[in-house]
Amino acid sequence: MALSDGDELTDAVSTDDGAKEGVLVVLDRTPFYAESGGQVADTGVIATAGGAHLAVTACKKTPKGYYVHTCTLLDGVVQAGDKVIASVERDRRHAIMRNHTGAHLLQKLCEKCWAPMCIRPARMRTTSVCASTSRTSTL
Repeated sequence: MALSDGDELTDAVSTDDGAKEGVLVVLDRTPFYAESGGQVADTGVIATAGGAHLAVTACKKTPKGYYVHTCTLLDGVVQAGDKVIASVERDRRHAIMRNHTGAHLLQKLCEKCWAPMCIRPARMRTTSVCASTSRTSTL
């Protein structure tokens, strides 16, 4: 595990002054889906063997393939190299998956029924879909 306090790489981050936001964590492997292609990232918790807990609020994949987890350190001390358990918020992930599938179905329906006036990708935000069209009359 590699750590950053948001400014630079560091060996450890602690909650001396309360919860610490903006902690960046890179793991050697992760169950978290990174934001990509309009689909939002997973959220969840990373817990260390030493008892520290980090709330994962975002996950992004770098061009070099690293998954960077944006976290809030809730309690304890986390150190580079700590063994961790990473847990995805399951109910939220399932809602996002259903939404993602629904967006693809809606897109295909629009293409079949109103093409080419409705060929704009849907944007996904958590558990809702926002689809836009160029059609000016009533659908």
